[in-house]
Amino acid sequence: MAVIDRKNLDPKKNASVSLTSLTLAAMALPGLVMKTHAAENPESMSLLYQHYQEGARSIDGMDSKFSPVEVDSLLAEINFSLNDDWSGSVKVQQDTWSGATPVATAPVSAHGNRIVTSHAMTGASLDGYHGGHQHGGGGEDDEGTTNTPVTQTGASPYLYSSLKLDTQKHPLNMDVDGNLTGGVDKKLMHTLSSASPEVRQQFDANFAYAYENGKREFGGGISQERDFDSYFVHAAQSWDLNRKLSTLSVGLSYAYNKTHALLDHDAVPHVYEPYMFIYEKRGNSAYNDSHGSSQMVLGELAPTLNGTRDDWGLNLGISQIINRGAVLDASLSYTHSNGYQSNPYKAVEVAFIDPLKQKGQAGGNAAANYVYDAEVVGVLEERPDLREQATLGLRYTQYIAATDAALHAGYSYFQDSWGIRAHTLSLDWVQPFGRWTLTPSLRYYTQGRADFYVPYLITYQGLYTPVAGSKDTLPFDRNKLPAHYSSDSRLSAYGTLTEGLMLSRQLQNGASLDVSLEYRQHEGRLKLGGGGEASYADYNAYSVSLGLNFPLGGEPKPMANMDMSGMENMEGHHHHDMHSAHPPAAPAGVEFDHLLNAGDFMLGYRVMNSSQGGDIERDSKAIDDYTLINKACEGKPCYMRPTAMAMRMQMLDFMYAPTDWLTLMLMPQFVDMSMSMRLLEGSPRIGGMDDIGMAISHAEHEHISSGVGDTELHALVKLAAFAQGEVHLGLGLSAPTGKTDLKMRPMMGNPTALMDYGMQLGSGTWDFKTSLTYTGAAGNIGWGAQVSGTVRLQDKNDSGYALGDVVQSTAWTSYAFSDAIAVSLRGLYTNQDSIKGSYAGTQVRISPADYTSNYGGQFADVGVGLNGGFKTGTLAGTRWGIEWLQPVSDKPEGYQLQRKGSLVFNWAVHL
Repeated sequence: MAVIDRKNLDPKKNASVSLTSLTLAAMALPGLVMKTHAAENPESMSLLYQHYQEGARSIDGMDSKFSPVEVDSLLAEINFSLNDDWSGSVKVQQDTWSGATPVATAPVSAHGNRIVTSHAMTGASLDGYHGGHQHGGGGEDDEGTTNTPVTQTGASPYLYSSLKLDTQKHPLNMDVDGNLTGGVDKKLMHTLSSASPEVRQQFDANFAYAYENGKREFGGGISQERDFDSYFVHAAQSWDLNRKLSTLSVGLSYAYNKTHALLDHDAVPHVYEPYMFIYEKRGNSAYNDSHGSSQMVLGELAPTLNGTRDDWGLNLGISQIINRGAVLDASLSYTHSNGYQSNPYKAVEVAFIDPLKQKGQAGGNAAANYVYDAEVVGVLEERPDLREQATLGLRYTQYIAATDAALHAGYSYFQDSWGIRAHTLSLDWVQPFGRWTLTPSLRYYTQGRADFYVPYLITYQGLYTPVAGSKDTLPFDRNKLPAHYSSDSRLSAYGTLTEGLMLSRQLQNGASLDVSLEYRQHEGRLKLGGGGEASYADYNAYSVSLGLNFPLGGEPKPMANMDMSGMENMEGHHHHDMHSAHPPAAPAGVEFDHLLNAGDFMLGYRVMNSSQGGDIERDSKAIDDYTLINKACEGKPCYMRPTAMAMRMQMLDFMYAPTDWLTLMLMPQFVDMSMSMRLLEGSPRIGGMDDIGMAISHAEHEHISSGVGDTELHALVKLAAFAQGEVHLGLGLSAPTGKTDLKMRPMMGNPTALMDYGMQLGSGTWDFKTSLTYTGAAGNIGWGAQVSGTVRLQDKNDSGYALGDVVQSTAWTSYAFSDAIAVSLRGLYTNQDSIKGSYAGTQVRISPADYTSNYGGQFADVGVGLNGGFKTGTLAGTRWGIEWLQPVSDKPEGYQLQRKGSLVFNWAVHL
């Protein structure tokens, strides 16, 4: 959705303006449309958060045990000018998703989601919310890559089953034990699977050179996730014609995409088994598909599928100002993709009817009530290596003088070489009300199915290649299956209807705040002309986003008001001298250090990267594997140990001072963590089919948690002011918005186990936070000291435990060489109590990190930092800080992974 700048379309304001100055940038994530006001101001910064949530699933009155897909996205973009001709932008983006998605489709009688026992082999995997290697449907900007998980009725996904068919090969009603219970039942259902959280990170950099009658642009970036990497570049040229009433543009792009997917440990016994029999017997360690675009490499636990794809794109566009209140935009794009196009986690259920195993005569020519017996197995989908896509887009923007509003109407047509034809129709109404703007929107999308889309397949042959001389099964023949097949419902025929509402508020100094809500219905019956997929593939979803945009390059604030605060394990603080010509800076790893002047508003962004690795320690001594096995798990044997853990915490600071003696703060957080583990030498277990064995197999792979953390509210109160310093009190409350029930995905039908305490995203309790800070300065030298604490206000959270209370003390000194640069040195001491209680839910404990006695302790750090600010240019009025915190003494409770250090960066600007 683009939002028109009504001032530029007002005939009283401007008669000749290009289309690019009339619309705002719309930045699209896979399956989502994210809105921002960044591109309108060449020197600006935008921050955006969006939450996407799909609806709960149910079928035939029974609920799914899996949580639906949800996605949390963060985006930051800076637009800057290098001089009068050159400008650029940098964008950083992160998506975190989790939940259940379809892995295959089968008749309901196959019981693909049936309840299975603890140690049964179960199939499926994360469908993925990928930015590149997941190809969905057609031409809508966000519809083609949106997941479409729907309901299931049992406990676990199951890709191996059996069917009974009538003479027309229609499935017959049968119970989970394979007994006939009725006649023909053609109803279909997705086989659903869940996954642990996954993370995608993307970085873009773009530059533009503007001259009198045109502009040249170029840029590139990288998108990375656990199993997929994409590297892309682009270039564009535009020309202003007809006294700048017309703009002609052409663009080229290229992307190199690489898939490296470890196939699901649960799905392998079903999805991969035919290939194991067919190819491994030939002595091959790798399997190349029929087009040579991918390679499957056998591993100890599961095979890895590797593939590459090249995407080439061409874009043509023309913009025409029709009159003083109307603009017409037309575009034509073409994309040529060659290489691995399939989703490595999608399967197609294939019903194998072996003529030699039927109850009647071979060939199936028996009586009318003859019943075929079929084995149903999931086979990895196969899409064509080549995909050519073309999109024609039209957009009309009309200024409505009577209401001072703008109407946006858009249409696009999409088609590709896979047979998909799609239409998108959109309407936006942008209505200002003083400093407020309300934008309702409506979007309709419809597409036909891909040529090779099929819910499931039936083949008249045996499943396996028989042993030499055997006559009890018909050999498997790959040529009897279609060349290409996929049951991904995003390739089916369907329609979507999306209603949206965005509310924008103009703030002081040119800043703006956007809040938007969208609701989407995805249904087969919404396809234009009918013929859409059945209702089993229907779902709904909503998204909520919050965006903040503000200009850069304004007049710098007095140095006394410049924040250079950082972050310190969510507990630390910071200061500026109110009198010095070159005020010294506090370390970047300190926050809550200073108050604002009355009426000031400040925005800050801070990030802390912490790492652990190396030895497991107790009483500052390294512990060997033998000791860990026998003593680190509260009297029970340990099987594994963490080898590395990384945490990145991102935080926004919204600060406002209603008076000189009071500053209020709102601090939302976003956290992502990763942990790697290894088997202990001499471990009494190395695997197995029970809960512990499956947990060991699962933990051998890096696991990730990511999402919204706790949200803090603080008030800073000035207690006393001196000639060379001040004292102020901090009072805060932390709301438990971070999850404490994140789980590992189920394995082989075993119950889902909670991740260890250190991988959860928040405390889960309401927490009281307080601090007492003294700061001072004389000339270019500054100093400060602070005591802070966190007290848990509840005995346990909803998961059954409470983190330990925390007390910190820190002192620092700093020296400012100038307004632009300063150095700092400080010491930090932390005391944290151990965890109280324990998980109330299922937890399979295999390592020291799973036991509450191995949390808390006393820790000492030394920090060295740099701070600076900008008085001129695009970044005038902003401040930055960076600090490295080096552990110097650790006295952990129990057995804990050695700390490596923390790197803190912060940035702040007054609005």
